[in-house]
Amino acid sequence: DTWCMTGDGPEGVDAPCVWMMYGAEAFYAYSYPKPWSGNHGIDRHDSIVVFQMVDSIGESYIFGTVDKAWDGSGGDLDLTVTTTGMATISFTMLLQRFVSFSPEFQAAYEAKVAEWVLSETGDHISSIKIRGGDGGKGSGNIPGSPESAGTPGLIWPKQDTDHPGLFLIETRIACMSAEQMLEVRDALLALTADSASTAFGIFKTGSDSMRRPGVLQIQWSEQQPPLSDPVLLYENVQDEEYDDKYNVTMYIGGGSGSASDHEVAHEMHMHWSWAKCCGDGFILGPMPNTPYTVHFAVGDYSGLSEFKIGTYSYEKETMGYYTMPISHATMEYGGVLIEGGTLTDYCQAMYADSMFDGGATEQTICSACVDDPKCQYAPLNGGCISIYAYVPDFDCPRQAISPEIKLYSRTGSAAAADGIYENSTRVVRVKLTDKLDGEDFVMTCPCNVQYRLHLVVYDARTMEQVYMTSGIQPRLDHPYTFIDVPCTVPGERYYYYV
Repeated sequence: DTWCMTGDGPEGVDAPCVWMMYGAEAFYAYSYPKPWSGNHGIDRHDSIVVFQMVDSIGESYIFGTVDKAWDGSGGDLDLTVTTTGMATISFTMLLQRFVSFSPEFQAAYEAKVAEWVLSETGDHISSIKIRGGDGGKGSGNIPGSPESAGTPGLIWPKQDTDHPGLFLIETRIACMSAEQMLEVRDALLALTADSASTAFGIFKTGSDSMRRPGVLQIQWSEQQPPLSDPVLLYENVQDEEYDDKYNVTMYIGGGSGSASDHEVAHEMHMHWSWAKCCGDGFILGPMPNTPYTVHFAVGDYSGLSEFKIGTYSYEKETMGYYTMPISHATMEYGGVLIEGGTLTDYCQAMYADSMFDGGATEQTICSACVDDPKCQYAPLNGGCISIYAYVPDFDCPRQAISPEIKLYSRTGSAAAADGIYENSTRVVRVKLTDKLDGEDFVMTCPCNVQYRLHLVVYDARTMEQVYMTSGIQPRLDHPYTFIDVPCTVPGERYYYYV
């Protein structure tokens, strides 16, 4: 996406103030119309606000905003953010002078990087983002670029002062999982300038048919490996007046506090100071497709009183907030933990046996699970899982005896009630009763709320099907379930099968 951080340039992506960025960064709308602040409208007075955003390609991000710009107060904040499972990896390369940083080059380069990752890890990636030495617009100094004095300081690759005029590009890969990110990191460490030129298709063929590698320098080493940094945007990392800064440390196989038992963890120490004109904030992500956690611990602070978690209300079509005193977000109270994962992770966590007082039967868990529109119960596939998961077998053998049925017609007020039954020509009353001995219908499913009724109606003379309906959930808490049939003709004979 694109965003103009000053608002004073001509329209169009060629304006000097316009920068290429993630859609999440454009949503943050940094520095315009309120300078030195986000302009997304979700910041709140004297508050830290944390919320999640999902973009148009399905990637999600965790936003954090600190105070509200122009609310009459400034402040200071030390914040420690610890994550597990994050999966971004970034690397920088210095390109030869003959490389042209054009939209065509960028598209071809991104495709080559994606192919290379697939060949190295066997998995696709979520997305790729490229930033050039001037924010993705080309080489050289452009007035108003993030490297120019007095410009708000977001995270941008710095120009290489030893090689003026050459392209220094940063490639940020959002992997599907932390495990894939580590595989990419190891593969990057094995690259040289020559092998990277070949792998990423950056070279020039001369008149002598010799290929000249387009990568002049890969700017990492075993001592300074490619960077894995969950922070996508940070205000204002280059601000010397207020000393805004952060540092990030990655742990593999444990090594820091609550992250010690996890394969990949990041610990970020953030500091901001701001005046009454401004606010601050950050973006983490893209978040991985595998489970992750984000833990916030507030340290020293001033000018803040609340910690809010934003959640969108579809009914009100606006953001609502869960609010707590900011002291409850300190380590003294344990901080604030956000957990992310798959829909199946959610279903199994919400409807585990431990969530019910005194334990629960399979039927109790199943009933609660299927009441959640996001979940379904699959006894042979882990219990409560995502509604979108394919379940080949619900462990429900077919009953030996069909339900008992009787035919009725709706008359009077029941037939005309709000037009609900106005097309009903016959009503099938279904009773789940064993016809042989009068006992209750034999329930063979581990979870009886999964039963569904299937009705077929045939013309008695021709045996042609005239009506069929399925997926009717029986009323297990009532003696009967009623199914309306809309298409029979008075005086004709039909066979009804349930």
